[in-house]
Amino acid sequence: MTITWTNGYQTEVNYTYGYYRDLSPNYQRFCLLLNGVDCPSSSETHQHCELGFGQGVSINIHAASNEGTFWGTDFNPAHAAHANQVAEHSQTEHYFYDDSFEELLNKPDLPMFDSISLHGIWSWISYENQLIILKFIRKYLKPSGIVYISYNCVTGWAANMPIRELFHSHFKFNSKSTNPIQKVKDALDFSESLLAQNPLFVKRHPHALSKVGELKNQNPNYLIHEYLNQDWQCFSFQQVVRLLEEIKLTYAGSSDLNTHLDNINFSQEHQDFLNAIEHPIFKEQCRDYFASTQFRRDLFIRGKNSL
Repeated sequence: MTITWTNGYQTEVNYTYGYYRDLSPNYQRFCLLLNGVDCPSSSETHQHCELGFGQGVSINIHAASNEGTFWGTDFNPAHAAHANQVAEHSQTEHYFYDDSFEELLNKPDLPMFDSISLHGIWSWISYENQLIILKFIRKYLKPSGIVYISYNCVTGWAANMPIRELFHSHFKFNSKSTNPIQKVKDALDFSESLLAQNPLFVKRHPHALSKVGELKNQNPNYLIHEYLNQDWQCFSFQQVVRLLEEIKLTYAGSSDLNTHLDNINFSQEHQDFLNAIEHPIFKEQCRDYFASTQFRRDLFIRGKNSL
């Protein structure tokens, strides 16, 4: 695939159709309130933006069920076309584009936004595009505005990153097929056959072969977008906090409410250990080690005030 407007992102097959409640402005406010963070109430004047909306399922559901106007972009024109078709049927006020992040940043007459969300984007784009998103948030997010960002977390991915590299390398360099779905199958079959040879890597990471077996049961379209983009990165919690602090954002909690259930997630011994840590950011970072967190769903706010 020639790297042009795609920036190394897989576009031979479209992304799957999925709904993600974390992208709902109402749900985001609910999570913040549960975490004791003050945030503006819903209003029909609110403006919401989603960066990388995929097939547009979530953004259309939220445009129909939340107050305010919804804006967004997905640089894949097939995704943007589908999102607009759905929006026209539901007759919601919407502005859905197929702009790149840079084109959206420089688009004239954009409003200031009450919330900006990006799900399944941050870990799969280039460093240059990450900087553009940070500039976009800094320029267009209102004071007291909310940012939702999700990303692959290094604590849960550390053991599986070499498997992804093997999978990706075969897909990119060694498959004889030109069909992307067949290339996925070939890459998985090769990875499985290599690991079945019981190399030293498998002896030290006995879960590796079963992980490939799990991947073989996944939707190939999902695997292409999840594992096989040119850019693929994992982050620690504190790395993301540090980046967003530079654009005046403060961590305000998780949209994954299950992570708040300490009595279920951690033993009493683990809770006692974590509760002895005073710094909230370092404490949250340590929680990821106890939980082996693989994917984080974080909420940030510009100007944090507690209830």
